[in-house]
Amino acid sequence: TRVLCVIHQTNHYAALEIERVKKIIYIYDGFRPLIDKAWDQWKTHVFVTLRRIGWITADATRLPSGWKTVDHKLGFKQVDPYHCGPIACFFIELLLVHGYVPLSFTQMSAQQMRMHVIDRYNQLRDKYSDDITVKRSIKRMKEVAAKLTTTNSDVGIYAIPLIIEPA
Repeated sequence: TRVLCVIHQTNHYAALEIERVKKIIYIYDGFRPLIDKAWDQWKTHVFVTLRRIGWITADATRLPSGWKTVDHKLGFKQVDPYHCGPIACFFIELLLVHGYVPLSFTQMSAQQMRMHVIDRYNQLRDKYSDDITVKRSIKRMKEVAAKLTTTNSDVGIYAIPLIIEPA
């Protein structure tokens, strides 16, 4: 079983991959390609995700025995402050399609990744528009807005896991 999700904090996005069988955690962060730097930024997201899917207990403060974090070694470095979201979505799509991130794709520019993600989003939106229902609750939107203005440390920790079972 593998978990993939786009994670967000402080106006920055990255992709998270957790492989349960191998007990490996990858963080695909264009600004912080080395895991020791990425881990400091994203460790709370990893723990929140692991708790949400029930792979660790609610009071766990360390990774379970045998688990490790690994550099993704993609050779890709984000050089601007605004392409992180499309880069994270692009890596998630590659992980879904190929099961890994082919090195040839890391040679693309951030702008090319952004255009690919936008094109793919538009294709999926057009293909599934009859099946997508969006409900907006004014009350819920106000609750979220209120949380964003507090200093609660959990605010801004967004990770919606996509769990992939082996075929």
